[in-house]
Amino acid sequence: MSKRTQAAVELALVFAFAFLFFSFFTVAVYEQFYNMQRKSSILGLEDLARYLEEEINFAIKAHAGYSREIMLPFKLGRNEYEIILDTAENASMISVFFPYSDLSAATVAFYYNVSGEIGPGANFIYKGDNFVNITRG
Repeated sequence: MSKRTQAAVELALVFAFAFLFFSFFTVAVYEQFYNMQRKSSILGLEDLARYLEEEINFAIKAHAGYSREIMLPFKLGRNEYEIILDTAENASMISVFFPYSDLSAATVAFYYNVSGEIGPGANFIYKGDNFVNITRG
């Protein structure tokens, strides 16, 4: 094999290894970015669920006739979200989640009759004698 051929083969191998190295590096950086975005989304859901928990607990402790308007963001980050309020006898649960996502929902439970509909934008909380009602504005 001539020196030119050997040099060409060595140069091709150097380029191949450099390409593989940068490919693996790019995949690793993308994976880290994806994981950070995922954690950020989960924290956003948990923060919103915690905020709702604080507002509803405040209403539960307030006197009958208490009312308040709360504003919820229309999106968490760049993602639209949904809130489901499930009510059973003397217990309620709020779930905040991203539709069409594999992320688990952030949930909050109340041992109190909390009913109504809640979602992004303006919401009104009203405390009755033995219940809390939430309506979308």
